[in-house]
Amino acid sequence: MDVVLADMYDRTKDSIEFIAVQQNTGLGTGIASGSCWVWDKEGHLVTNNHVVEGASQVLVQFGDGLGARALEVRILAAIVNKIAERDLQQCLDEQNVGISALQHRVVRLLSHRTATITELSRMMGPSPATLVGVVDALERQGLVKRGYDPDDRRRTPLLLTESGREVLKRFPPIASGDSVMRGLSEMGEEAAQQLLELLRALVTAATQDEDRVKRVHAAVYAGTSPAPTGEGAHA
Repeated sequence: MDVVLADMYDRTKDSIEFIAVQQNTGLGTGIASGSCWVWDKEGHLVTNNHVVEGASQVLVQFGDGLGARALEVRILAAIVNKIAERDLQQCLDEQNVGISALQHRVVRLLSHRTATITELSRMMGPSPATLVGVVDALERQGLVKRGYDPDDRRRTPLLLTESGREVLKRFPPIASGDSVMRGLSEMGEEAAQQLLELLRALVTAATQDEDRVKRVHAAVYAGTSPAPTGEGAHA
């Protein structure tokens, strides 16, 4: 038993694990869940008291560190996205365009296809309520206009105007001072290519959609910025 616990500790000591508990109360049986990590080679776990308080059964699901790795990947990806957003906003401000990075993302997406506010929300992440104000501002500036769908009167597609297309022409997808491009340069050609291949593999595995990676690759090397194609995507 000691050997089994020691092996479990070595495999999971750096990971965050899922814990589920069954609680029997005067109102019946309930299920609660939370997270924990392995504390020592004796098999002790650390979690919040409220997760296990009053539990009649405790189930721990071990993932050999995958949970912690997935969390770290999500955090690092969010940091990279934030840096890219900051660089874009700085570029827009320097050119005195008068639109935000989020508005720029809407304009760039609409350069590929028409979309309703609800469809934009699914592809970009922000809620429809947030995007209403964004689209209203773009419409006032003459960069976007609301159209109509002859096949569905309830649908209001958004279209990019010529002024909107002119704004896009002023900005390359990646500016010369882009932080991500600078970081890739400092990593070196081989490491940068390995990172790209791993990201392609991760997106393919996470989405089960190999065509999405192929579309991004084709759009990038055709000289255009690929439009988001799924919920929560970012351009």
